[in-house]
Amino acid sequence: MYKVSFTRILTAITAAVVLISLPVQAEIRLVDGIAAVVDNDVVMTSELYERVEAIHARIKQSGTEPPPKEALIPQVLERLILDRIQIAMALRAGIRISDDELNQAVAKVAESQGMSADDFVALAKQEGLTIDVIKEQMMMEMMITQIQEAQVNRRIQISDQEIASYLASEEAQAWNSPDVLMGHILLPLPLSAS
Repeated sequence: MYKVSFTRILTAITAAVVLISLPVQAEIRLVDGIAAVVDNDVVMTSELYERVEAIHARIKQSGTEPPPKEALIPQVLERLILDRIQIAMALRAGIRISDDELNQAVAKVAESQGMSADDFVALAKQEGLTIDVIKEQMMMEMMITQIQEAQVNRRIQISDQEIASYLASEEAQAWNSPDVLMGHILLPLPLSAS
């Protein structure tokens, strides 16, 4: 069995006390903070300020005088909170965006800008964005759009009576009249035709 002498224990304790009592030169620095808690998710302060900076830069690029950044903070925070709420609703509703849908969306955005998907990704990299960040933003936007459409469609209910009333209206009769249908198939004839 290993025997430890009293002097070794005393030396170890003394060394520990000396090390603990030395002044610590540490700087306490806040790395990030929580701007808002939404359901089981959080909006980080860094995310809030990044979004404020991006919006401020976009306004400036458009040639408009941007408002002070401090004025944008509450509006941007409200938007981030609403986005988080809608994304949570979409997840609870089972809305998921596949990789194929996401890739098609990126291709459509690139096409609408008159460029290929590769050019779009290269441009995004120049602006400091990665394809993963772009896809994540697009996925969240697509989920928000789908949950908004689902909420609106759920509230719209058209009864059989409303359909019958519309079909009996003058507007519906005008759409269904033979004159309108015949007008689409009339062919002009030359004046010499018999």
